[in-house]
Amino acid sequence: MERYKGPIMLVAALVLAGITTFALYSWMQKRKPAPIQKVTQEVLLPVVAAANDLHWGVKLSPENLDVIYLPEKSLPTGHFTSIEEIKDRVLKTNVVINEPILESKLAPEGSKAGLYGVIKDEKRAMSVKVDQVIGVAGFIYPGSNVDVLVTINQKNRGKGPISKIVLQDIPVLAAGTQMEVQEGGSVSVKVVTLEVTPEQSEKLAMAATKGKIRLALRRAGDAKIAATKGVTTSDLISRTVPKKRTPKKIGVVIKGSDVSIRSL
Repeated sequence: MERYKGPIMLVAALVLAGITTFALYSWMQKRKPAPIQKVTQEVLLPVVAAANDLHWGVKLSPENLDVIYLPEKSLPTGHFTSIEEIKDRVLKTNVVINEPILESKLAPEGSKAGLYGVIKDEKRAMSVKVDQVIGVAGFIYPGSNVDVLVTINQKNRGKGPISKIVLQDIPVLAAGTQMEVQEGGSVSVKVVTLEVTPEQSEKLAMAATKGKIRLALRRAGDAKIAATKGVTTSDLISRTVPKKRTPKKIGVVIKGSDVSIRSL
C-alpha cells in the first residue's frame, strides 16, 4: 500500500490543480468587461418652425420663426432650412409652436396678409351684416361652418312668407375684423365673412337683398346636406279640426211581450 501512496497523492494534486484552474478561469471571465458597442450617431438637420402659435393670414417674419433640428430620416416633405427662404410669405393654415413650416401651409409667393392670401381656388370671400341674433349670440368664430337661412315674403304669390335654408356647410373666414378664434366667451360682431363659390355668392346676395337672413351654426365635422322644403306660415300654425260626430238614431221594436232597441 505504501508503494501506491505516491501516485495517489500525485493524481489528487493534479485533480485539485485542475479544479482550481477552472474556478479561476470562470471568475476571470465574469470580471471581463463587456464588449464596446458601436453607437450610430444620427445626423440632425435644420428645419424652420413656428416660434409660437400662428394663425392663418399672418405674414411670416424672423420674429415669429425659429430653427429646430430634426433627424434626417424624419424630415417632412416641403420643409425649409433657412428663415430667409420664407420671410414675408403668408400662412394659409394655423400652426402651433415648434411645428415645421411647410410649402403646403403657405399661400403663393407675393400673397398679401389677411384674407387675400388664404381664399381657396375658385372661391370668394363675401361678408354679410349680422347682429347678436343672426350671429348665434356671438358664438360664430373663424373656422366654424354655418347654414344660411332666408325668410322671404311671398305676397305676390299669395302664399305669405316662407323660410328656407339656401346655403349649407359654409366656412366662416372672419367674424368682424377677427380672423382667429377667441377663447373664453362670445364676441359681438356686426359682419361675418363667408367663403363661397360664385354661384353661392349670387344666392347670398339675393337672400340679403330680398329677405332677412339667419345663420345656423353647424357641429364640428358635420358636412351632411339636409334636404328641406321650407316652412310657410300655414305650416307653422296648421291645426287639425276634429270631425263632427253625427248623433245615432235609435228605435224601439215591440214584438208581443218583447221590447228591443236598435240603431237606425
